[in-house]
Amino acid sequence: MRAGQLAVLCVAASILAACVRLGFEGRSTAPGSDAATAGDIQLDAGGEGPPTWTEFTFNSFAGLWRLPHTLAWLWKCPISPADFSHHRLCVATDPAALAKITGDCLGPDDDTTLAMAGCGSGYHQGMTYELQPETTYHARVWAFNKAGEAIGSGVASQTTAAAPPGQVEIFDETLPALVGCKIASSKPYSGKQALEATVTNNDWTSIGIRGLGLTLPGMNAARFGEAYFEMYVELSHPREVRVILDGAIQQMLYSPPLGYVTVDGRPGYQRIQFPLKRLTELHTGDPNPALIGLADVAEIKSATLNSYFLPGTVRVDAISIRY
Repeated sequence: MRAGQLAVLCVAASILAACVRLGFEGRSTAPGSDAATAGDIQLDAGGEGPPTWTEFTFNSFAGLWRLPHTLAWLWKCPISPADFSHHRLCVATDPAALAKITGDCLGPDDDTTLAMAGCGSGYHQGMTYELQPETTYHARVWAFNKAGEAIGSGVASQTTAAAPPGQVEIFDETLPALVGCKIASSKPYSGKQALEATVTNNDWTSIGIRGLGLTLPGMNAARFGEAYFEMYVELSHPREVRVILDGAIQQMLYSPPLGYVTVDGRPGYQRIQFPLKRLTELHTGDPNPALIGLADVAEIKSATLNSYFLPGTVRVDAISIRY
């Protein structure tokens, strides 16, 4: 596995995050073609790994939430020593593969949040993407110091969810209004068209659609608990982004402290998923924003992807809510 990114950084809440995706080599632009072609990463020629870092410990490491193709993990560690270097997050279907630092791992070259001062005094959240539904995965995180010594956490396990029966398409190639983009026929993920934006500077940019007026038939409290947002993004450079939905009552954000997405910049589309129940009410710098409720998603009025994109082309396709 090579790593893609769902990155969260919240200084106020001391939460850091990263994302790992299984099998990035040869990722296709076609739907349903993201099967893993993972390769081992060995930190030395014998695969034994580095010397043990005895001054560092993990207080906890566990699963956080699960979707059909995405798992979230959460770990806690003490305030990092001055010689902390970075984390490495590894995932496997066989827990024995996590005994050493080999296999499908994410490092700071893939996601810069893994090089940010350990956990500080709080938690670090990591996401694993492009997984198979109803499959058990095991994960372990490692901490490295500047001398190359490392210490691993315990192994945590989660099983991805089954695909839900309901789906409402937000982007279906016929839109009432566009935000910062056009409909283009070049390189769609599915169908004949995708949303496409050409960014010429590094200003804050919003890309998406508005004026939707969509409802979610059959949505109830139980289905809301399992519902998730999904979209496919192609971007020529790694970038942290925020997803903002305009709901029935207020704007809703997937943003700090509960998350914002990092697109990895690899060729092809990256599938992004997150639970609707992790959306928060619109806030500015609130370290403890309120989570949305079922009434907020009675209507979906707009959906945008937002970031300080670098100059280049951004494509977004197959936007939906599944429940």
